[in-house]
Amino acid sequence: MTALYLTDDWFDLVAATGSALPRHESLDCTIDIEVAGAPAGKVRYHEVWSDGRLVAVEAGAAAEADVKFVLKYADAVALVAGDVSADVAFMQGRFKIDGAYDRWLFGFRPVVSSDAYRSYLAEVAEQTSFDEGFAQPDR
Repeated sequence: MTALYLTDDWFDLVAATGSALPRHESLDCTIDIEVAGAPAGKVRYHEVWSDGRLVAVEAGAAAEADVKFVLKYADAVALVAGDVSADVAFMQGRFKIDGAYDRWLFGFRPVVSSDAYRSYLAEVAEQTSFDEGFAQPDR
């Protein structure tokens, strides 16, 4: 199954894939993500992480988020496609993190540095299609 990036089908794909990540007790975080310049305009969605697993991805802002990511569509596509890591993109200023950024940057290090997380990202990238009006990255 392939899902178009930033659609409800894609949110479902990401949540289902992320739910299979190994448990990491007490690694909880709700993240608002704002993608500017998407073909449909600005898109906001949020992810809910519990015990190191992604348990929900839904359109719109969360009622209470711990962290907020803000990035441009081209940078978001590069992240999802696996062309750049989140660490590198952050250090290059390609996205901003507001709120309890230390929870994501440092607290989630056991999750985001794991082979399971890299496999999760690769699976999502493989199953994601991008708007035809936007130049897709080479995979």
